[in-house]
Amino acid sequence: MVYGTYAYLSSESINKVDKIVVIGPKNSFLSWKEEFKNVFGNKRELRVIDIHNSDFRREMPYKNVQHYNLFLFNYEAIVSYRYELEKIIDDRTMLVFDEVHKIKRVNSERSLIAIELAQLTNFRYVLTGTPIPNSYSDIWNFLNILYKDEYRKYFSISLPMLNNPSELLKEEINNKLFPFFWRVTKHELGVPPENPDYICDIIANQNEQQLINLLWRKYSRNPFQLYIRLIQLSSNPSLLKNSLTEEMYAGYGEDSLEIDFLPLQDSPSYSDSELSLIDAIGESSKFLSCMRLSVNLIKENRIHIIWCLFVDTIFKVQNHLNELGYKVAVVYGGIESEERERIILDFQKGIYDVLVTNPHTLAESVSLHMISHDAIYLEYSFNLTHMLQSRDRIHRLGLNKGQETNYYYFCLNGQPESRSTIDKKIYNKLNEKKEIMLKAIERTSLSVEYTIDEKAEILQMMQEDHFEQKYTDRKDMFEEGSETSELARANIIKTIQEIERQNIVILEKIQKFSDRREELITSQEIYMKRFSDVVDGYYKIIENPNLVENSEQRLEEAETIIVNFYDQQIATLKMLNNNELREFDISLKLLKEDSIDLL
Repeated sequence: MVYGTYAYLSSESINKVDKIVVIGPKNSFLSWKEEFKNVFGNKRELRVIDIHNSDFRREMPYKNVQHYNLFLFNYEAIVSYRYELEKIIDDRTMLVFDEVHKIKRVNSERSLIAIELAQLTNFRYVLTGTPIPNSYSDIWNFLNILYKDEYRKYFSISLPMLNNPSELLKEEINNKLFPFFWRVTKHELGVPPENPDYICDIIANQNEQQLINLLWRKYSRNPFQLYIRLIQLSSNPSLLKNSLTEEMYAGYGEDSLEIDFLPLQDSPSYSDSELSLIDAIGESSKFLSCMRLSVNLIKENRIHIIWCLFVDTIFKVQNHLNELGYKVAVVYGGIESEERERIILDFQKGIYDVLVTNPHTLAESVSLHMISHDAIYLEYSFNLTHMLQSRDRIHRLGLNKGQETNYYYFCLNGQPESRSTIDKKIYNKLNEKKEIMLKAIERTSLSVEYTIDEKAEILQMMQEDHFEQKYTDRKDMFEEGSETSELARANIIKTIQEIERQNIVILEKIQKFSDRREELITSQEIYMKRFSDVVDGYYKIIENPNLVENSEQRLEEAETIIVNFYDQQIATLKMLNNNELREFDISLKLLKEDSIDLL
């Protein structure tokens, strides 16, 4: 579409533009260069400045700018290259912001520079598959890029209004946006439908189950660390011995690696017996099952992709398949752009049997559908954007009619009636969000398609699982004692469950407060941590009443405090419903300090 527009505007009869400047993620650069060749063939010569090429020199944009017809800059570079871009962009430039949602944060340095650069030309375009990923305020930047001078007069929607729009305002926003956006679906383009996902379920062996139980005990009060550790356990248990750092992620070094859930920073400590258990597992059942499928696909001459999250896992897969004599391409954030492009081009030519990569590095823009029709997900996170974009690498416009596309998801599950990993839960949550997203895409109107507040969603999911498992672990707790005490304690357990359900609702409501979301989530985390402490103290008294002085009195006190928590949750929900954020203070001051005695 963009190159078709460029062909028209730069034609001899129109002669309005002579170059394209693309600002986007650096992993899109190869596609822009290759697509130019595919569209124009030998009719036009590609003359490109790619700031990530090894032969790029800072002075190049100043020397004979008219010699080049394509300029490629990534979003992280527009701050340091602002002056150069101001020299390049003029009234004969097509300025394209690819994946414009990368600069959705209002009033950030990048977004402000992007808006100013856009005013240097009349030919400006924004490209995104997710125009409103999180809230209606996400349209602010790209509408000001496109129509800064006209925004107040035509759209006249302030930022506070976008942050919390009424249904009537949402309709007005869509009516005003409708003439300016063009969205096409795969169905409209005639892309053959993908096959249903293949879910490859593996039951944990005895050692793996012991390790699952260990992690739940060790990290039960740290949901984000537990989330990462369970993912590592299922595919690559040796990672459990390493500290959690940004460098362990295969996307490290990429444009804006956003790991918002990294209040992690875990340096693990294990006993000798626990280390022996980790070492005894070696390669996980899930990993070995994944490798068997990969080998079978190779034997059937089906070139495929294996998606991972961690650098160590990528190399683990590569080494395993290399030892079997297969050719494995590896792409991750630590590989330089030129080398990465060479590897991708060789993979597209069929030189390799399999490509092992990660979504943050390769999920966007790269086309692999002409060579590969199978993708294996060994590791995957809660990030729906990465999931959908990674799937699109092999399922896009250009597939032959009737071509099948297959996705394989590997899940390590706990043994029956035992704790489990979160593989299946992550997949199910992603699938739910995917269906919502696809329905939104099919509509002609724009709406908030899905949340990208990964931190809140992970917290919600892990708390659901934690409390659900806690109730399961203690299902026999109330079998002893008088009928009255059984009934009272059964009612308290229902209250505890209800508080947890309310917490999920509260986290969902917090999503809409984009300006205070992080602060409110942190407050709720502190609140629920205190609640969990009180509940643990309550359980300890029930389990060991003979070890606690005045146990019945202490139980009554604990039950009173739990009921107070319930009242506070109700008050919090009321405040959120009424947008009374000034009153939204769920700090520990609202609770009796003597509740700590329960512990």
